[in-house]
Amino acid sequence: MSLDTKVSIKHRIHGIIGLVLSILCFFFANCLVKLVYIKNPDIPISGYQIVFIRSIVQLVLVAIQMFREPIHPLGGFKWNKQKLLLLIVTGVSNITNQIFICESTRHISPGAFQIILSTAPIFGLVFELVVLKERFYLMRFQFGMITVVGVIIALYPEFKTQESVVGIIYGFIATIMYAVFCVGVRTSHLLRIENSVILNIFYPSWIGAVSTPLLILIDPSAVTILDGLSLTYWLVLIIAGLLYYLNFAGFIFGMKYNSPFVSMVIIDCFPVILAYIYMVVVDKYDSHASSLVVGMLLIFFGCFAMTLSSVFEIKTWKELHNNVFRKNSL
Repeated sequence: MSLDTKVSIKHRIHGIIGLVLSILCFFFANCLVKLVYIKNPDIPISGYQIVFIRSIVQLVLVAIQMFREPIHPLGGFKWNKQKLLLLIVTGVSNITNQIFICESTRHISPGAFQIILSTAPIFGLVFELVVLKERFYLMRFQFGMITVVGVIIALYPEFKTQESVVGIIYGFIATIMYAVFCVGVRTSHLLRIENSVILNIFYPSWIGAVSTPLLILIDPSAVTILDGLSLTYWLVLIIAGLLYYLNFAGFIFGMKYNSPFVSMVIIDCFPVILAYIYMVVVDKYDSHASSLVVGMLLIFFGCFAMTLSSVFEIKTWKELHNNVFRKNSL
């Protein structure tokens, strides 16, 4: 099953723009959440609470849009279990991803998490192979492994504390669930689910709004956010929720015209620069530290190479030689 058939270059470009705007909103939303953690160290804010606020904001906004269209919650009255199950699984994977993002950024910086997220394409390749029956291309896998090595080198200093190691583990779990979500969204487009862009926002939103209060009740210490957080930081979290909604909308729109692998590569290549700036300016990393510089260069090279491979549809080393090196020699 080909993911990119019958998609014009114009639509692909529109999708790429949506993906870039999406990751900007995502990065700054994570920074706002981290700000709330830093400014309220005595309040045990859990990832469940952050996701609950985000889900409520998203649910309100998407419900308004669904009412105005109007859009049926099941995508229409002609329905089948396969499509419903897909939307539910996609929603659950997204909520799990959100919870582990929040827990990860509690222990490590948004910059460090963004570095971990750059490994998403390698997981995306595996899930495309298993779920969508895509062909396995060794060259893309090799570029992905270069990125993984870069992540390990860049985050090497973080492995010195137990708290950072916990944050890194949570970050990788979030990244894996993110890759599952990407494949689920793309599959919903391929199955031609009506209004799939809106429904892929609606389902994670209502699932998050329903499930996170139950998870909060399991953790009694988490309820202190209700009376311990000032109005200012509530507003900060609501703004973060709005940014997450824009991130969601741009991402799902971009996925409509690009495969999971292409989308993850585009999303994860550009933010590497943002992550470096954040870690140097905010986290006070030494900008010339060998591990950070070498790791970032490897990550950027791996992501950039995967981007070129995706945009120009170069899937093997032979195609790279014929399309690039041979043309330049003529």
